[in-house]
Order: sequence, then structure tokens, then C-alpha cells
Amino acid sequence: MERWTDIRRAVLVEGVSKRQACRRFGIHWQTLQRILTHSGPPGYQRLAKADRPVIGPWLGKLAELIEANRDLPRKQRYRRYGFAPPRATVLHRPLQPPLDCLRRL
Repeated sequence: MERWTDIRRAVLVEGVSKRQACRRFGIHWQTLQRILTHSGPPGYQRLAKADRPVIGPWLGKLAELIEANRDLPRKQRYRRYGFAPPRATVLHRPLQPPLDCLRRL
């Protein structure tokens, strides 16, 4: 806000040329035009609330999953819900099956 008023004062009161003000303050001439048009910096205001089309329907279920799995060890979380492991885990998996699988056979 202080810089905004300094620029306005320099051009409107002190009579500094617009080109010189752009050079002195390091701003683009369109920015200078905007500063001279408005007495204060226009704040960003969103007109409508941002919707979440992809994740929106799942937010409730995700919150439940996080809360339900908070006490489990880190590597055991979310496995029982069918979430696949990361791709890197699958690609770097050892060729031998784990011993638990062999014992079950």
C-alpha cells in the first residue's frame, strides 16, 4: 500500500512523467495505469466458492479412512481398503515371494 501511494504521489503531485515513474519504480506501464486509476490496490475477491469436482464427493470417506487408520502402523494403513501400493514398490519388488505366502501353500 505504501508503494502504491508513493507512485501515485510521484506522478500526480510531484509531476514525474509516467515513463520516468515506470523506470524509477521498476513497473510496467499498464501497472502504472492501474495504479493511477484506482486510489488503493484492488484486492482479490473470489466471486463464487471453488468447487472440487473430482475429490469433492470423496472428502467425507477420506476423512473417515484417515481417522480409522490413525492407530495402525504406517505401512499397514489403507491396505485393507484395496488401495494399491505405489508403482515404485511394485517395480522394485523382489523376485522371491515373501515367506508368509510360501507357508500358506
